[in-house]
Amino acid sequence: MTYLVLAGLGWFFFVRPLARRVTDQQVALYLEEHEPSLHELLLSAVDAGSSVRDPGKTGESAAMLERLVESAIEKCQETDLGRGLERRSLWRSVAVMSGIAAAAAAIFTSGRPICGRARSR
Repeated sequence: MTYLVLAGLGWFFFVRPLARRVTDQQVALYLEEHEPSLHELLLSAVDAGSSVRDPGKTGESAAMLERLVESAIEKCQETDLGRGLERRSLWRSVAVMSGIAAAAAAIFTSGRPICGRARSR
């Protein structure tokens, strides 16, 4: 029964969140929140990206939309976006997990051996 509960919790907290798809707008908004120098260029490019495929419907210039997307790509490459974005949070998570692993190892190695005691009876 314990294994089923652990498997269910693992699915609920690890597998389910990883299976969720993130939209392009959500990614663009997240990146612009963490890199203010983009000045909503990325959001505009993502919104225009759907129009680039069929610009005749919206009445926009295909060349202008393509240049907007190219400009957003160039700006992202200039800012080196993504390299240090979550570095602090990642190191904090690594430190917490290392502490938990060290505590678990200390508990398991310093405790009295239950199996050895049961065998001697």
